[in-house]
Amino acid sequence: MILSSAKTPQHHTRGLAAVIALTLLGGCAIPTAGQGAIPTPAGESPTGDAAAAEAGADPGGTAQPTAAGEEASTATPTPVIAIVGVSEELARTWESFLRDSIAFQVERMRDKLVLMERYQNPAHFEQNRGGLIEDIDLLEDRTVFEVRGALASTTTDFDIRITYADGDTETRTCRYQVLIEQSPEDGLWYVINPTAFDPYTFCSG
Repeated sequence: MILSSAKTPQHHTRGLAAVIALTLLGGCAIPTAGQGAIPTPAGESPTGDAAAAEAGADPGGTAQPTAAGEEASTATPTPVIAIVGVSEELARTWESFLRDSIAFQVERMRDKLVLMERYQNPAHFEQNRGGLIEDIDLLEDRTVFEVRGALASTTTDFDIRITYADGDTETRTCRYQVLIEQSPEDGLWYVINPTAFDPYTFCSG
């Protein structure tokens, strides 16, 4: 018997059914004619733009900002704080400097008292405490500055009350030279060569 190689339409139908069955069992897509791409097997993780899309990233490659990045972009800069004590007003700079310089000197004299009381012979300390200053109060300030451009000068004129360690008090008037200049950079008035207040040198009864 001679077998013919020609296939009937029934044979083509059976072959197509077999291919579809194998495709469903293997989990692969059917490549069309001319395609060279290998299909992705079922169960494997997607790669490329598909993976990026699932992760929430931009498929075009642009990174999405993180929470930390967003916080950094909205953070406010640290404000610049001006130096405490000086001011854009001459009178306020002088007032602050005068009170600070007196307070600084009082702290130094109180520290001296503590040191002497702790280590000096008690009999000697009692003899000397009459001349040791314990406190200074500013009573009245009559100081007037002469201003020429950015430079202000004066001979101070103010009264203080001195309290000694033994309880005695004394009033003195203080006069000494002070120069204050205004900075062209920030407009603040700065004391030239600021020194600690010295009631023994600057003041008299």
